[in-house]
Amino acid sequence: LASALRTNTTLRVLRLRNTHITANGASCIFDALKQNDTLEELYLEKNDISAYACKSLGKMLRVNKKLRVLHINQNPIRSDGTAAIAEALHHNTTLEEFCLQQGGFDSKAVDTLGRMLFKNTSLKVLQLVHTKLDSDDIVVLCRFLEHNRTLRQLVITGSWIQPKAAKALSRLLQRTTSLQKLCLWGNSIKNDGVLELVDGIKQNQSLKVLRIMKNQISDKGAKAVAEAVKENAFLTELDLSGNQIKARGIEALTNMMKENLSIEIFGIHGNQITESQKEKLKSYTKLNKAGRKLLQQTNVPLDTWVDTLAKISDETELCYYLLRQKPEMFTQIVK
Repeated sequence: LASALRTNTTLRVLRLRNTHITANGASCIFDALKQNDTLEELYLEKNDISAYACKSLGKMLRVNKKLRVLHINQNPIRSDGTAAIAEALHHNTTLEEFCLQQGGFDSKAVDTLGRMLFKNTSLKVLQLVHTKLDSDDIVVLCRFLEHNRTLRQLVITGSWIQPKAAKALSRLLQRTTSLQKLCLWGNSIKNDGVLELVDGIKQNQSLKVLRIMKNQISDKGAKAVAEAVKENAFLTELDLSGNQIKARGIEALTNMMKENLSIEIFGIHGNQITESQKEKLKSYTKLNKAGRKLLQQTNVPLDTWVDTLAKISDETELCYYLLRQKPEMFTQIVK
């Protein structure tokens, strides 16, 4: 395989998931990719790639100018391997997506990763899945990320976000102009963390997707999120699934959605919510998808209305709703 990669000029994507690749085998592949200038995506999930092999991976990342996506989930690379990859990405100008799962971090690895994020200008997606970061680790990463102007998606799951880490994330949201998606699944944020996070949600103008599923958030946290999202006109997706939200929290979120004009996807399953409440929230997201925001604007170009109707063409009732609200639009379209 390594010999083939040295000479191949057509392969764009290579998936070697759960193929029992060891450190020696991985090193051969990484050495070959130093000479390969066509492979763009490499997936190496669930193998036996160690920190030793990451040294070869780092050398490859320093010279390879084509690879855009690297997933190295569920490999025993540990802190030394993580640090070797992060150090190499200081010098890499092409990798856009990096996913690391269960890699293991110590303070050195976190600091090296943070310094890479401070300097790197190509990485757009960073996924740290079940990496068991503690709150101090997340504070360090956020401090460096405040200066990053290219990262668009940040995923942190299976870690520990206490209030001080949530406050650092809030500060990041207040300062970033590039981050569009933040996923914080299963980090034990709880209500105290949410109360720190909401200031960032209120002030951020770049974020489109916010997912804070399975974080032991109850009604108090849900109310805080609802108040924050009322002041954010940019979110298009909000996911609070798998928390501990009950009637009062659901009521606060429903009242928020009555006024919100931008959220088109709202995840709320796994909380104490009735089917009728789900349908009510769904109706508001449908209205937003249909272009409820446009109804409050003047002099909307006809092409915009046509595009909106095309997007919801399979939702007959929503099309009728728009046309009833803007009968003059129907006349223009017919003409």
